[in-house]
Amino acid sequence: MKLIEKTLIEFSKDVDSDLPAPGGGSVAAYVSNLGVALARMMGHLTISKKAFKELDDSSKEKFNNTFNKLEDYYQKLLMMVDEDTVAFNKIMASFKLPKDTDEEKEVRSKAIQDATLEATIAPFEATKLAYEALLIVPELIDNGNVNAISDLGSAIYLLEAGMNCSILNVKINASGLKDKDKAQEFNDKCHEMQKNARHLVEENILKISNLM
Repeated sequence: MKLIEKTLIEFSKDVDSDLPAPGGGSVAAYVSNLGVALARMMGHLTISKKAFKELDDSSKEKFNNTFNKLEDYYQKLLMMVDEDTVAFNKIMASFKLPKDTDEEKEVRSKAIQDATLEATIAPFEATKLAYEALLIVPELIDNGNVNAISDLGSAIYLLEAGMNCSILNVKINASGLKDKDKAQEFNDKCHEMQKNARHLVEENILKISNLM
């Protein structure tokens, strides 16, 4: 059964166990998914209102475009919940390969590196998705339903949290790569996203707080 097909209680119990996965990567992707879901909830509670329908066409189009784009991030982040665990399980499987002969050792070593790279790419993709969603969510502030503005603020905080947790998983897996230049490339890109996201969060949470 896929993780996203489990109930909330089942998923939580799997995390709260001695199972190596689902772990931080899958949880991070789900947190980011919930961030997008909250932003879209605020959108749903906006577009049905009379005040929104009375806006000029340009404002409505901009809001709807952002709202619709977030649907794509919602779906992709949901898929990442399982993809991260699948990638991690490949690492575990590669370490169990035989290593009695030089040939087996070579095959095992390559399998470990291939799986480690895949397990680094998975949370990196989740990081990018959360970051990209975080960049556009603030576009919903100006014409959003003020009664649900706290939900949009929560969405921003969740996306940053999910992104930061995904970054931790990128770093721990990248540390196992023999290609140190590649590992550094992952880390540098994550650092840049993290720095930009912090500024964006601070700026827009202040803006949201002033609307309450």
